[in-house]
Amino acid sequence: MLLERFKSFAYRVKLNFLGVRLKHPIRGHGFLFGNMNGLKNGAFIMLESFVKLNIAGKDAVLTIDDFVYINSHTIIDCHYSISIGKRVQVGPYCYIGDFDHNISVDVRKPQHRGNKIYDAVVIEDNVWLGAGVIVLKGVTIGKNSVIAAGAVVVNNIPENVLAAGTPARIIKKIENNFDDESIL
Repeated sequence: MLLERFKSFAYRVKLNFLGVRLKHPIRGHGFLFGNMNGLKNGAFIMLESFVKLNIAGKDAVLTIDDFVYINSHTIIDCHYSISIGKRVQVGPYCYIGDFDHNISVDVRKPQHRGNKIYDAVVIEDNVWLGAGVIVLKGVTIGKNSVIAAGAVVVNNIPENVLAAGTPARIIKKIENNFDDESIL
């Protein structure tokens, strides 16, 4: 129990030093797993309760830029490279992962999940992921795009669009009536 409290305190101190603010204090469980040195972050990041950041492997890099908001129960599972741009909003219960297992499975072996396949995930500036969105490996979501709740993103999404469905498809183009520099 004491060790868990110390780990929680250590996470809070490190993240405060890095500029990450937690809306709710950590209560006895960690939210950052694996390689803490793999977290590269900007300023003014808000993480809600029960957000899990898993940075697996010594070379994995999770980059979270400025003014990012990640809602509760979201899991970011980084084994290779995930980049989240400025002013991104992530809804609750989302999953963002940059790896998959191949399908050559031999159930006679104890570790029968197959080898992992890695590919970078890039979420560009000013993207909004609705509740329950799943973003899989090798995907780039273009700036100013909105991904509707419950969508599964398996292919690249261009900038300035609304995408929805399983798999996510472009529903409509979003008219951009401002330049990116005037937002801040």
